[in-house]
Amino acid sequence: MSSTTVCFAIFIIGFIAMTVMMIYVNKETNKNINSVNGVDLGDFGKYITGFPNSNKQEDINKCIVTNTGQNDSFIFLDVFGIPIGAIPKILVLDVKVNGHNVIITWGSSVNYIQTVFHFSGSNAGVQAVNAANKLRMHI
Repeated sequence: MSSTTVCFAIFIIGFIAMTVMMIYVNKETNKNINSVNGVDLGDFGKYITGFPNSNKQEDINKCIVTNTGQNDSFIFLDVFGIPIGAIPKILVLDVKVNGHNVIITWGSSVNYIQTVFHFSGSNAGVQAVNAANKLRMHI
């Protein structure tokens, strides 16, 4: 077998593995959204800081809003569809845009947390404004 054939075979196997993984991740993400009767607000940039139990920066694949009627939250899913943090809607005090960042202030007016998401790319400012507006529609 020639080295070109081996390289091509490895490429095909890698492509198939990536396709299967993407299908699996999409299924898991949709399962998480459906389990909470959620609304998908779409891509939410990169999580920077502000969740008490998450201290590493991560790309956010989706922000979903639960619609159970009680204790509804914004839940942020990583690229594998796994929740990295949630913000109860009732505790959101403010949503603002600062350049390419969306900053969600939540908690009590005395003891509050600021959770920050960063957008990048040529239209990052527009993406940040759109994301903030989507959040505001559900508060």
